[in-house]
Amino acid sequence: MDASYVKECYPNSCSQVESAWNDYLDALQEVLNNLETEVQAAESKSYCTEDWCRATEKILEDFFHLIFSLHVPSFIQEHESEKLYNLKKKVQSLYTRFRSASDMSVSGL
Repeated sequence: MDASYVKECYPNSCSQVESAWNDYLDALQEVLNNLETEVQAAESKSYCTEDWCRATEKILEDFFHLIFSLHVPSFIQEHESEKLYNLKKKVQSLYTRFRSASDMSVSGL
């Protein structure tokens, strides 16, 4: 079934879901931006505490699973679905950078 037909039949429902979808992805983006700041600090210092490393790894793993388990509703505009694709790339990049920073920290001890 065509996504535009679904939107035509249920304009209010689709509009509400699209708005919630965008709000949700914006919130995830904000959290990832904050985590990126934390990872940058660890990279520049080449040091992170064991507790910080564990907590950061856990939240990045949680976000990785969360973001990769999301399904884009069929009626979401394509440019809006790109937000999820960009979040997937960002969480992968952040996790790689985190692992590098934590490995440098461990080897520097």
